[in-house]
Parts: sequence; C-alpha cells; structure tokens
Amino acid sequence: MWSDNNYTIKWYEKGGNVLTFSTQTVLSKIGNISEKLDPRKSSINTITFDFEVDNPNDEFSKFLYNKLSTRGKMFFREVVEVYKKDFILYKGFVRNIKLKDSLESKYSIQLENVIGKLKTSLWDREFSEYVLETVTDVNNTRLATGFVMEERIKDETKPVEEQETYRVIIYTGHIFDCLKGIMQMTLSKPEIQVNTLFLDNNYQNFLDLVKFEEVKAEFDSTIYTVNFEWIEPIENIFEFFQEQIFQAVGVVPVVTRSGKLVMKVHQQPTVTQGIRRFDEMNTIKYNSKGIDESQVVNYLKIDYVKDNDDYLKSLIKINSGSFEFFGNELIPEKPQQIKVDSINNHSRADQVTFCSNIADRLFSRYSREINVLDIKLPIQEGYNVELGEFVDISTDVLVDWENGERGFTEKIDEGGNPIARFDVGDIWGGFIEDNTLGVGADGQIVVTTTIKEINTNYFRDISTTDNIKSFLENHAEVRKWVDSQNG
Repeated sequence: MWSDNNYTIKWYEKGGNVLTFSTQTVLSKIGNISEKLDPRKSSINTITFDFEVDNPNDEFSKFLYNKLSTRGKMFFREVVEVYKKDFILYKGFVRNIKLKDSLESKYSIQLENVIGKLKTSLWDREFSEYVLETVTDVNNTRLATGFVMEERIKDETKPVEEQETYRVIIYTGHIFDCLKGIMQMTLSKPEIQVNTLFLDNNYQNFLDLVKFEEVKAEFDSTIYTVNFEWIEPIENIFEFFQEQIFQAVGVVPVVTRSGKLVMKVHQQPTVTQGIRRFDEMNTIKYNSKGIDESQVVNYLKIDYVKDNDDYLKSLIKINSGSFEFFGNELIPEKPQQIKVDSINNHSRADQVTFCSNIADRLFSRYSREINVLDIKLPIQEGYNVELGEFVDISTDVLVDWENGERGFTEKIDEGGNPIARFDVGDIWGGFIEDNTLGVGADGQIVVTTTIKEINTNYFRDISTTDNIKSFLENHAEVRKWVDSQNG
C-alpha cells in the first residue's frame, strides 16, 4: 500500500464542487507533516502540510484566476484533504499559495489544520458596534448558546446625560461548552448583513463531538460550570483555549488525521481504555532511550478569583512524593503557574476543589521524570499513532536496570499480584556499567563495551528466548572472553 507514489488531493470548493489532484495527473510533490505537542502546557502547534501542483496549459493559473475574480469564492476558508490511496493523511485549510518559478510551471500550496484557524481574534465586529449593530442584533444572530451581550454603564455616579455605556459578553455554562460555542462562532461563514443568522454547523467538521461528550462526562461536577466576562475581543482564540480551558482542567488538545480537535484527559490510562502496543513484529529500529527531567511538575501555583487584571487568591500545591524522590535537585526556583479566570462565582470550597483537581491531574502525569524512547516504525504503523496516545513498547532487546535482565519483566506486589507496567515508573534501560546497547549499520543488535564492540548474538540464542541469561551474567562472560582474546 505504501510503496508506490499514489497520493490524491481533494479540494472542496464552496458550493459543493470537489477539485482533485493526483500523482497520476498534476500533483508533483508531497511535503512533510510537522506536529508538535506539549501535554504539560496543553499546547499544540499549527500542523502544516505542503504540496506542489504542475500547471500544464496554465490550467491551475486559470483555476486561481477564476476564484480571485468571482464573488463569493474564497481560498482560505476552503478545505483540502490529502490521501494515500484511500487512507486520509491530513485535512486542513488553504494557508498559502505561491509560484515556484517565473515560468508559472508549478505552484506551491501550504495547508494548515484547524489550530491555525483558531489562532485568530473573535468579536472585533461586535465590540466595535459594526454598522450600528445593536446588542439585540448580536444576541439574536451572532452568539452561540450560553453567550450573552449586555450593555453596562461605565460610571453610574455621573448625570444621566453624561453617562457612557460599554458592551460586555458573558458566558455561563459548562467550561467545555464554552469551547464548542467559540469554535462554532469562529468557523461559521462570515456575514456582513445585520440581523442575518450568522451561525452554522461547520464546526462539527473540526470537533470530534463523540469524544467531546465522552470527556465532558468525566467533568460532570458543578464546579465545571463557569463564568467568563469579556469587555474586548479575544485576540488569540487558541491561546485562550490553552490557558483558560485545556490547562485549567487538565486536558490535552490533539488534532486527528481527519482534521478534528480531540481533548484527552491528563490521567494514567487503564487497560480497558486501550493502549497502542508495539513489539518486535512492527518495530524497525530502537534508536535511543533517554530520561527527560525538564518536564517534571511538582510545584504548582494556581492564581484564581480575578479582579480586573489582578488575582486575589493563589493556591500553592507541592507533590511531596516527587520532592522526596528527586531530593533538592529538581525543586524549581519558581513554580509552574496557571491562571484561572472563570471561577469567581464559585463558593470558596468549590474554588479550592477546582484548583486542587488541576494540580492532581498534572501531578499524576508529570511529577516524575519522563522516559523517552526513540523508535522507528513502518509508515503504516506510524500514521496510526496520534499525538497524545499512550504506547506500550514490548521488546526483549532493552534492559531492566533493576535486575540486569532483558525485556520488560512483570512487576509483582507484596500480595503476589502483577502490577501493570504503566502504573509504575519505567525501569528499562541500556547496558550496565557504562556500556550501551544499539543497532549496527547492518541492522544487527550490538553491544558496545569499554573495550571493543561485541555482537549480542555471541551470547544470545534467539531461538531459546525462554532461557535468556541476565545481562549481569552476560557481562561477566563477555569480559572473560575479551580478556582471553587479549592474551
């Protein structure tokens, strides 16, 4: 399936027309998909995709000119899908189109996913009182469910004839429904007419509503009914989502191949949730293993109860188990800081509960060091892995640091019951005593010692994996062999 160069681009024009480019026609080059996710900060980058099309007989130039010269046709709200045969790789919006050369023989096109569309402002028109649009007009035609615009008096102590008013948009409801409403308003078709219904359901193409409802059900407490007030436009919608929704409740935003935003909860997985599994059958290469302590969160400050630009209260939480494990080495000079704007109306108890829940979710995932394994997979496997997923790696090549044996050995508690690997710290590692385990140029697993390179097959019979010796025993045998070779 993946060995040929069979790619297709489907360009969905306004009005229902679908334009198709393929590697059998004018599609000439497929670029890279670039993704980056920081679960600790609940941030994700704008995932872009590049491709090139040929321009035989100026056909693509004519297509562009037609769109530029026809009222109602727009490049940058139209959706494009990228396929490898029938397998979708990417779905996003047109971001940029430019010529590749002065002869107009090729065009370069860049797509962006929905995150790029959400890194924009909202309500510039509503707060600027666009073409005498009244507060009633805004409420009737431009705001999603749960959002209301009010007009307030700046200074009620002044005489009536001198009083000035200002607009405020208020949201009250579940914190996730706030996200859904803002996505609906952002992705709806633009309308300049007053008293014309603005909202549509286009957002449903870019929000996984099934997963949305599943995650929302995990946050069913009344403490997640929040209140926001805005007196000016939101400058960067996705930044608002990241700081005031994703981080504020402890979820990770992920965009799937089909272009839909999915929220995943900050928590350790369970077997019933399903964890993607890789073993020797679907892994090409184990490149390296490392420990990353830069992402540890064990000291957290949450600012809440906002008055204008000031936060009146803060909650400091420290994960004592993490501090005891690391000693003083990882105590940061400053805590990680989260600011929550939306819980002013809660009781004191609910405010503390809300903040404690945030801290507990972060600590459960990030209060210990992160073990990083760099592996290579066939492209079929790689495209099946989405950002934010949990992956279980099984191999008898890597080494358990605790007992020197190869493979992930099952952990047993005091009662003799097995402990799932993802419930305890990762204990696998490299070869003992400053030696390393790697992959040679010929694809063979090799051990590099402080003296010379030894192929692991010297002391390992793959056909008898049930009787594999520990690396402690093997190290002794290898040293004995090396000494004998040195005379």
